[in-house]
Amino acid sequence: MGKTGNLLPYDEFVKVRPDVSPEEYGAYQGFKYRRGEDWNPFDDGQTSIGAGLIRTTDEGIHGPELQFMGRSLPVTTGIIPYLGALAGGVAGVRTKRPIIGGVGGGMAGLAAGQIVGQLLEGERRRRNAIENESNIPEY
Repeated sequence: MGKTGNLLPYDEFVKVRPDVSPEEYGAYQGFKYRRGEDWNPFDDGQTSIGAGLIRTTDEGIHGPELQFMGRSLPVTTGIIPYLGALAGGVAGVRTKRPIIGGVGGGMAGLAAGQIVGQLLEGERRRRNAIENESNIPEY
């Protein structure tokens, strides 16, 4: 059903993403591979519909994300830029020159969405890195 590759073992994964704690990695791994239905997002921040066909989480290794058929779509770096491009395109179509306005507005909205998404993701990773460093015992 369109599944992507497996997660790296944590020892390898932490070399690429040092901001992810072992607990967060384990929780994400459980979320990614768990089967069954979970329609209540208020108990653990996760949902699973259609035996994992559509999954959502409010705090994965990519921040809030939506998975559809195993493909991950992070909110900060995927959905926010898309919504920016959509809003810019709609606003641009309402000008005197709808085609040029739509393309220009869509591109401007996409750029703005990319900037906002990257800033949000950078801040989330920075907070996680600081939190993970404070959990390491001093020697």
